[in-house]
Amino acid sequence: MQFKIPLYLDLNISSFMHSILFNYISEKTGMTLQEFEDEVQPYFKPVHYQKKEFLLSKDEICTNIAFITKGLTRTYTVDEGNHKHILAFGFENYWVTDRESYSMRTTAEKYIQALEPTDVLVIQKVDFDELFDRNKKLRLMIAALKEKNAIVTYHKVASMKNDSAEEKYNKFLVRYAKILQRIPQHMIASYLGIKPETLSRLRKNPSKK
Repeated sequence: MQFKIPLYLDLNISSFMHSILFNYISEKTGMTLQEFEDEVQPYFKPVHYQKKEFLLSKDEICTNIAFITKGLTRTYTVDEGNHKHILAFGFENYWVTDRESYSMRTTAEKYIQALEPTDVLVIQKVDFDELFDRNKKLRLMIAALKEKNAIVTYHKVASMKNDSAEEKYNKFLVRYAKILQRIPQHMIASYLGIKPETLSRLRKNPSKK
């Protein structure tokens, strides 16, 4: 991502953001605070995005990974008819990037946009690659996250192909339960690949299962 670089001047805010990242990594890897402060924290820079501001736009090359400490994002594509198709939402403790553009160094086909004022910690690819090679705990964590993401992606593709609108909606309720009230209904419909009126009907007549 072509992240802007207006870093926080308030050290308290920056410190709080890094503490969120430390708690996340420590919980998954057992990394100590000293190890985090010495080897990981210096590479992650705090950035703030206003509502509707873009973290990444189509045709840019994604050069960073972002860890969300506060806020909400959507990743989407736009078709030839100018219709938006939402692929994913990101919120607190989520990693956000365009994996294809980031890995292949190609221009992005996606947009990543803040739906709320959003705080992220960003790391440049060159720094991430160095960290990945040097820190075994981080390397194992990333490998596990990639495997989990591949499974989630597989199930979403299968669901979009095979599930009814009701089944898609029920799965959405489970996956995004924590942020359901923060996402506009038309965006939920876009993510599910259903019409807004279909979503409205499902919300008024929830499954009794």
